[in-house]
Amino acid sequence: MKTLLTFVFLLLALAAEVFSQESPETKFSGTYQSTDILELSLSVKKMEQTFEVQFMTNDQLYLGAARPFLGVLSGSYNFNGNLVQFTISRIMGQYLLTSEGYDIPLSKTSEISADLSQLISKPTETAPNPSSNHPKPRIETESTRQVHQRIAGKRLLYLHTANGGSDKKFFDLCSDGTFYYYSYYSYLSGEFSQSVKDEDFGTWEVSAIGNELGLLIYTQKGENFEIILSQGSSENELIGNGRRYFLTTNETCK
Repeated sequence: MKTLLTFVFLLLALAAEVFSQESPETKFSGTYQSTDILELSLSVKKMEQTFEVQFMTNDQLYLGAARPFLGVLSGSYNFNGNLVQFTISRIMGQYLLTSEGYDIPLSKTSEISADLSQLISKPTETAPNPSSNHPKPRIETESTRQVHQRIAGKRLLYLHTANGGSDKKFFDLCSDGTFYYYSYYSYLSGEFSQSVKDEDFGTWEVSAIGNELGLLIYTQKGENFEIILSQGSSENELIGNGRRYFLTTNETCK
């Protein structure tokens, strides 16, 4: 009985937040700090039609966009080439960041939105290292040469649709070692809709990473990362970091 009463109380508290007359700007704008073990800072700022959300963890800054929906902020941000969905809510005075099934409690430290990019540690003044942006040095083997030959000049395409959301992203891998990246996510539920688009350029290469093969991506934005590759269920499929990519026609370059 006690558990049932607690559940009903939480439902009433959630309903009160959803139908609150408080504006989303007043409710969510500001600066936050994770109260969990995770070192995470957030800044939420009202723009013309959306909210800009900055995430900073481990001295890395990620940018997202969100819109108010049923009493919460719902949006996405780009993390190493992947679009990650999130919501920011407040229940019984407690703010929560929810992403990929995890609830992270937040403490609102200021009603003013801070520019978290100003908090990134500045590098010490040492001699420049041109390879410092590379995740790992390239290791070439017969397997890496075969995979490189297979994907050079191709498009690595990812498509996913679920629960009103549609996600499309691709890398056009040019034979000269450069690439063009495109990402578009759209969400439609009732009268609420949102879309996020991202583009980038850079260079790519294939390297052995332990016993695995990795596609190393070096972006002009500095968001360098690795996509661990394995064979899919057909010749025109590759599994990259657990996601299914299709090898299709490259429409940008050869």
